[in-house]
Amino acid sequence: MTKVKHPVVSKLSQIKDRLIKNPVVHGMGNIVIALITLSREFYIANHTLHQDHSSGNHRRMRHT
Repeated sequence: MTKVKHPVVSKLSQIKDRLIKNPVVHGMGNIVIALITLSREFYIANHTLHQDHSSGNHRRMRHT
């Protein structure tokens, strides 16, 4: 099966390759990856909080 790329997809991959080579964008990419990792960690922590406390406690904590 031959893999034929959609023109938009190939264009996007070209842009992506060009952006990856750009050091500024590379730094921003690292920041974005860090943010995604942090948000995932936060989500996991938040999720375990929900399991530990009753919803009433959690709701009261959020307001303060």
